[in-house]
Amino acid sequence: MIFRQSNGGRVKLATPALERIQGYRQTDEKKLAAGGLLLGRHVKGTDDYVVDWATVPMMRDTRQRRAFALDAFLHQREAEKLWRSSGGTCGLLGDWHTHREADPSPSRSDLQTWRSKLKGEPVTSPFLFFVIVGSERLGLWQAFANNRVERLALVN
Repeated sequence: MIFRQSNGGRVKLATPALERIQGYRQTDEKKLAAGGLLLGRHVKGTDDYVVDWATVPMMRDTRQRRAFALDAFLHQREAEKLWRSSGGTCGLLGDWHTHREADPSPSRSDLQTWRSKLKGEPVTSPFLFFVIVGSERLGLWQAFANNRVERLALVN
């Protein structure tokens, strides 16, 4: 699945990452909210990014019907393993979570969380990507350190 950034760059959700996150769609009332980190790489010499992998809910995460909170330590540990095994090319690009709506959009809480991540965490980029997995479709947003948030257009 490929999305287009406003600067013309592309963001590809590679099959392994896409399959992992789509498996947590909240398609019925019993499925709990889920989320994790988006891990991948910047394609050198371009404005393109590839999300190669996504962490998924872990035993110490908090999962409810309408809320999810990840255990940062466990997800960070998985991200560090991937960083080492990739020779330092696969790093944090953002995060993902589920919504119960068919065509998701960020809540006020999502927007506040995204903005605080860009201000409070050491990031190597002036932006992060955020995926929201709805019950039927998913959306990808790019949030910038200057508080701008853009929904990226699906190319295919």
